Amino acid sequence: TKQQRKAEAASEFFRSPPQDDKQLRRLFSAAVELDMLCAVAWFNYGGVLHRAGDNARASVAWTWAALLCPVDLESWLNVFSLSLMSGQLTYAAVAAETAMRFNGRRFLIAMQTQTRDLPPELRTAIDEILLELESKYRARQLGSVVRLVGHGGDYERFQVRPGD
Repeated sequence: TKQQRKAEAASEFFRSPPQDDKQLRRLFSAAVELDMLCAVAWFNYGGVLHRAGDNARASVAWTWAALLCPVDLESWLNVFSLSLMSGQLTYAAVAAETAMRFNGRRFLIAMQTQTRDLPPELRTAIDEILLELESKYRARQLGSVVRLVGHGGDYERFQVRPGD
């Protein structure tokens, strides 16, 4: 059975802040009954899961929110930060790069603002990611990029074998 989207009705559940996480879980269930693709419901559900210590599921909920509303910088930042803190560096990098594709420099600026007060060693790692994302962003602005991958190479670097 094809679901009928009722985005406005689903979003109405979140017009006023819920009293507690238990009520928010009920609101999430009711909202996704009306519209499984309600980004607000997924975002709020991610917060409930995170506060409950279920960071793996919180990351999934925030990923859904970000994909359903790609210009929602807070969802992308939550996915990136939670992935980084849990040691899922590949997932954090993919989230950051995807957020950049949708939001460009807005994402970089938001990330710099949100991570300003972190410990220096974590801030340095994030700055390195930001610099790499910025260089990829600039390359995309210049036009299409074709990557040729030889034996021993990967998507980021082309390695020439001796004799090639």
